[in-house]
Order: sequence, then structure tokens, then C-alpha cells
Amino acid sequence: MLKSIRAAKTGSHRNCRRLIVLLATIVALAVTGSMALGQQARRTQTAEIKAAELVYEWDKNEWEFTGDCKVTIAGGYDGQITAPRMSVKLSPKLDEIVHLIAHGPVKFYFLTQPNSEGIRYSINASAQSQALYREADQTIELSGGAQADLVAVGVEGQTARFVGQKITANLKTSRLTVDDANVKIQTPIQN
Repeated sequence: MLKSIRAAKTGSHRNCRRLIVLLATIVALAVTGSMALGQQARRTQTAEIKAAELVYEWDKNEWEFTGDCKVTIAGGYDGQITAPRMSVKLSPKLDEIVHLIAHGPVKFYFLTQPNSEGIRYSINASAQSQALYREADQTIELSGGAQADLVAVGVEGQTARFVGQKITANLKTSRLTVDDANVKIQTPIQN
């Protein structure tokens, strides 16, 4: 009987050691995982939407925001859209914005990624009718009395003002298209 008690104690000590090793491994994995999650979080794009009221239809993944709507985007691109009303359609997995429609008057601010020369541009824009953002092609379309000021960040005096009925900014290709265009460009004069 004494042998079986010793064997039980020895077995429980082994189990205890195994449990400690297992717990230490789980803690190590959790710390490594949280570090990886922290690193991953730095590489993600986030959007925060604030409004007076929200109506969410979960069977369609559609969101309707009304009253002083404000979208703040941070991550790869930084920007902000404000409008009285916004409609958002999400993907079935809720991991991507299919499109966002801001119903006017709309104000839009956006800071681009650095180009090949390291220059970032800030875009301040507005539209009386609406702004439509499509994630698939990363375009923002401003319509109805659209206006956009493009300013090279850190390059003194270099600005461009675009006015037209419709302005489309392609964030993927860095292309701006203006329908019924009027453009004013200001650059510093070299002395």
C-alpha cells in the first residue's frame, strides 16, 4: 500500500510538473500571440463612425447613420468624412466596407501615403450632393458641386484646387478625375 501511495504521489508530482510546463507554454504563447496581435494591429486600417442615430439591418449587413455623422479612418490612410446622413454596406464576414455613401453636404479630409519621392498630400474636399466610397477599387466619388484642394505636405506653397460637378479620387492609383473641370494651381516662384 505504501508503494501505491508513493506511486500516486510521484504520479501527482509528474502531473503537477506537466501542468506547470503546460501553463508556462500557454503563457509564453499568449505573450507571443499578443505581441503578434499588437504588431498586426499596427498594420490594419480602422474606421470609427459617430452619429446621433444608427439603424443596423444585420440580415443585409447594412448600416444607416443619421445626425452629425463623422467617419474617422486611421491606419494606412488617414481621413475624415462628415455628413448629415451615411449608408454603409459591409461584406458578409463584416471585415470590409463594400461601399459607404455620405449624403450631402459632405466634407472630406484625407492624407495620402507617401509617393515614390516621399511626399504626402492632404486632400480637403466637399460636395453638395454626396460622396461614395468603394473599397474594392478604393475610389471616392464626390458629386454635385464638388471641390477639392490638394496640398503637398511639407512643400511650401504647392497647392491645386479642383472644382467640378464630379471628382473621383482613386486611392490605389493616386489618380484624380474631374468632370466639368476648373483647376487652379499655385506653385512658389523661384528667386
